[in-house]
Amino acid sequence: HAGAPGLVPGRQHDHCGEEQGQAQQHLVGRRLSGAQRLALIGQKVERNFTFDRAKIDEEARTVWLSIASDQPYERWWGVEILDMNRKSIRDQRLKKGLPILVDHNSTDIVGKAESYEFTNDGKLRLLARFGKSARAEEIWQDVLDGIRRNTSVGYVIHDLVLEKSEEG
Repeated sequence: HAGAPGLVPGRQHDHCGEEQGQAQQHLVGRRLSGAQRLALIGQKVERNFTFDRAKIDEEARTVWLSIASDQPYERWWGVEILDMNRKSIRDQRLKKGLPILVDHNSTDIVGKAESYEFTNDGKLRLLARFGKSARAEEIWQDVLDGIRRNTSVGYVIHDLVLEKSEEG
């Protein structure tokens, strides 16, 4: 991952038995062959976001995390733009409270998602609550100290729509 070590809200990959992520991505970029498009469907991908440090609640041990955004994101196949329509998000696991994982490791659970919200600026955020185990305390302290400032969120591509091709 680029940047600081990632703290992963457990919005993870199908093969791990966890969250299935966005239903649809819009692309601006290279024209994909039918085989390339099909190969991307079902693939796990990751994006990096930052903690909302102004929203840390030390007593409750919570912080708001961005976990999806409609901001363009460069991929090898072009620019990915996530469809942030509520109907495009598979939220079954969000509703149940996702685990908060360290570095995408499904055995390194340090908390859980308490709630989530769609923002007016095209983001999906969740309220992460950190546990009180020694490991959770270590990661929580890194968040408080500004050592861990980023999150890395995994999701699965379920559909792709090519909006335009910018091949030269």
